[in-house]
Amino acid sequence: MKCCQRTLLLSLRSSHGGTRGFMTFLRLVLAASTILFCVTPEQSQAHLMEAFTYQELLAKSDLVVIATPKSETTDTAEQAFFPNLVREDKDGRRSKVESIGVETIFVVAAVLKGDKTIKKLTLHHYREVSSSHVMVNRPLLVFF
Repeated sequence: MKCCQRTLLLSLRSSHGGTRGFMTFLRLVLAASTILFCVTPEQSQAHLMEAFTYQELLAKSDLVVIATPKSETTDTAEQAFFPNLVREDKDGRRSKVESIGVETIFVVAAVLKGDKTIKKLTLHHYREVSSSHVMVNRPLLVFF
């Protein structure tokens, strides 16, 4: 019986040691990957965004509703550029990001702030012009 117990203890120790060795290897790989990621020169792809609380949004709003889209979004004739947003191509040339005005009609279910008689509203918003460029960190636009 002692022989079987020793064999079992030896096999547990060797498997535990193997796990410890594997965990050490994973830690080294993670540390090396982190260091390489931090020291590899790469241009940052980001744009600044202001974060609002719900209270701030409510205070700054004239109208707050619960509504559902009634129609498909339709393009308008308005064409513009997104403010403070640029696209950079593979050669490093920068250009403004084009946008098209769109409208979506909503049916109002409830008015939380503003004119309580509103039953329908039209939201004017923007979409990005279709482009063949791949863009990292695209603008965060709504769509319906």
